[in-house]
Amino acid sequence: MLRRLIVGVLVVAVLGAAAGTVLLVPKGDSARPAPVTVTTAAVTSGRVVSETKAIGTLAYPARGPVLAGAAGVVTWLPKAGAVVRRGDLLYTLDARPAVLLRGEQPAYRTFAKGMSDGQDVLQLETNLAALGHFRGDVDRHFSAWTVAAIKRWQRALGVWPSGRLDRSAVWFAPESVRVARREARLGAAVAPGQPLYATSATRRVVRVDVALEDQRLARVGRRVTVELPAGGEARGRVTSAGAPRQRSSESGTSVVVPVTVGLRVPRAAAAFAQATVTVRFRSRSREDVLTVPVGALVPLGPERFGVEVPAGSTTRRIPVRVGAFVAGRVEVSGRGIAPGVRVVVPS
Repeated sequence: MLRRLIVGVLVVAVLGAAAGTVLLVPKGDSARPAPVTVTTAAVTSGRVVSETKAIGTLAYPARGPVLAGAAGVVTWLPKAGAVVRRGDLLYTLDARPAVLLRGEQPAYRTFAKGMSDGQDVLQLETNLAALGHFRGDVDRHFSAWTVAAIKRWQRALGVWPSGRLDRSAVWFAPESVRVARREARLGAAVAPGQPLYATSATRRVVRVDVALEDQRLARVGRRVTVELPAGGEARGRVTSAGAPRQRSSESGTSVVVPVTVGLRVPRAAAAFAQATVTVRFRSRSREDVLTVPVGALVPLGPERFGVEVPAGSTTRRIPVRVGAFVAGRVEVSGRGIAPGVRVVVPS
């Protein structure tokens, strides 16, 4: 759930915030008590970046299942979590291999001499060339060059080099796939089209819902910060934003914009297959904001605060208006508050 928080990041500190001590010495010479030492810190001025936080989920995006291309007994499947790339085995049925190739169009016919030209032939030759087997001009025509390339590939796979390729021997996919979970077990007899295992993308993304009134934060390309469960952080960018939709929760129904965030350095989240994360969206930046340590705040009443400043042999309280909390500091304003003013802080 997205929530608005009074938070920020102090980007530039114009004045130093080092703590110091002040000796409060009573006036007069007779029977005066021992001096009192208080710790102080300076009011600083800098740029504050306000942020909006939202809770999201880090996970591998689901993709479609790998289906059996023919009837047979499952003799090999990759393990969950494995990544299958172009040229890798997807599965074997009756010890016959099925291999992943890159392409958008599914295999729908047998590749053999005499077949008509087509996009599927172009896809096959492109893959055979990428795997180092095709040595002619890649085109839509199944030629002697194609037969020779298939034979070389079949020898590399350890199968009979017939120069003919059944459609069940290949699986075209736009990209590499990750095995999410097995749907069939070894030794099971399966029918054509039966799911063998579920797949996912090979890179984790963050899915997060942004409140409709904050949809300006969901601009594609916008930089965000992802807070990871172990306390680390990862940088990311908004890669897509969907159409507004209704979301129901215990607190009621709201309209949100589904947003996908890609991590700039995927290995930053390598320890997590799936996790709940916090996404920080930068919402605005302000200059010359005055801040003091949070510990300097003194309660003056319900929702009223002030700070103490040294005044001769004692201290006095100054009422302040409180703004964003900034990495252990808090935005303050009010009469008597200016850069360099010393305020009392816990020692």
